[in-house]
Amino acid sequence: SELIQNQSKLQFDHEEIMIELELCISAIFKPFLHYLKRLTSSPDEFIQVWMSMLTVLSKLLSQEIVVGGSNSSHHRHHRMLVLPKQLLRTTKQHLTEHLRNAIMILMSKGIIIAQDAKIANDDVNNNQASCISAVLDGKDISSLTWDAIENISYVKPFIQEWKHTGGLGLAENK
Repeated sequence: SELIQNQSKLQFDHEEIMIELELCISAIFKPFLHYLKRLTSSPDEFIQVWMSMLTVLSKLLSQEIVVGGSNSSHHRHHRMLVLPKQLLRTTKQHLTEHLRNAIMILMSKGIIIAQDAKIANDDVNNNQASCISAVLDGKDISSLTWDAIENISYVKPFIQEWKHTGGLGLAENK
């Protein structure tokens, strides 16, 4: 309880915190991408790991700092939360960048495809079927991925760009 009472006295070293946050974010993505080939050799395991990651990312990217209350309490809370708000914003940007990179890698390997390209690109769809043939609740990995990502409001503005960029990468790799 003492820690809670003395929160206004906490001093944040922005640079140190950002280094730690970047390490934590990297600890999520680097092992996943490093072991991607091994994971995709077991489709059920891949889907379980990938969907768990998306669930965690969804929760992290959905976090909001809400400052409310009376004007005096609003001002006091605002002063205390300026740095945490900046950290949250920067953390969301880092998470989004890492998520985008993972999506691009998965798309370049034909593991997932843009939903828009499913009908138009049978070769990519066949490639995906050979990599990840497992489904979860009747949905393939591409559908599961895009459904999860489309439910993250923070990344919604980037989804079409990701699909387009990933689709261009697939066309170049043919």
